Amino acid sequence: MSYKTSLRFFNRYLKIAPLSLALWRSAEAQELEKYKLKKPILDVGCGFGEFGGVFFSRQIEVGLDIDHKEILRASATGKYKKTVIADAKNLPFKDYTFNTVISISTLEHIPNNSQVFKEIYRVLKPGGCFYFTVPTEELFQGLLIVNFLNVIGLRSIALIYYRIFNKVFKHVFIPSEKIWLTITRSTGFNIEKVQGTFTKTLLRIFELALPFALPSQLGKIFLGRRLVYALDIKLFIFRPLVRLIKSDSTYKGNILVFARKPQKTRGN
Repeated sequence: MSYKTSLRFFNRYLKIAPLSLALWRSAEAQELEKYKLKKPILDVGCGFGEFGGVFFSRQIEVGLDIDHKEILRASATGKYKKTVIADAKNLPFKDYTFNTVISISTLEHIPNNSQVFKEIYRVLKPGGCFYFTVPTEELFQGLLIVNFLNVIGLRSIALIYYRIFNKVFKHVFIPSEKIWLTITRSTGFNIEKVQGTFTKTLLRIFELALPFALPSQLGKIFLGRRLVYALDIKLFIFRPLVRLIKSDSTYKGNILVFARKPQKTRGN
């Protein structure tokens, strides 16, 4: 993927997110753009449109989230023809409704999420595609502070740090890549491709930038919107980081999974 593509996504995400999240989302967007997404499209766990509002250049059919306030903001982005408040474990759509379903950084927040996979499988048309990004347990191995604490022999503190990290991001399920793929296959999907979305270097910059994201996140909690610094200043300072936005075939702390529903489904 070209430098121009990375820069385009990074510039857009910096308008709505702090540096740490702008880097993470840009990396995911850059990987997903490699695929041609066939309409109709469902975005499961769209939130306030943080990802879809930037990624999609044209409207897609449906954005879905369980949070009422978030879905109102997603609707305001204009990127969804329809927004729906619903639980992903019980999708309010008929069988075989969509050609494409995406779910970006969502499934790790849902306990017992195998039902979500089943529902997505149900609403996809035969041959339909499911693209999702999730962290894996390999994320732990890439974190800078975790590595530092392990090196100096404070492994128990490293584990505490990781638990706090997951609690802050509301992660409830971060298994291995193998388990994610097992859940996907057991639902009936064929795995087409799995790709790490970023390098360890990018993850560590994300980690170091997290304290500076605090004012932005507090703004979202108390004011209903993120507080972001002057965009021109951010672009000038952070533009050199754009070259770090690239996938990694060896490190899979966060992965994009491309799965396909067979043309001939079970029971047919």
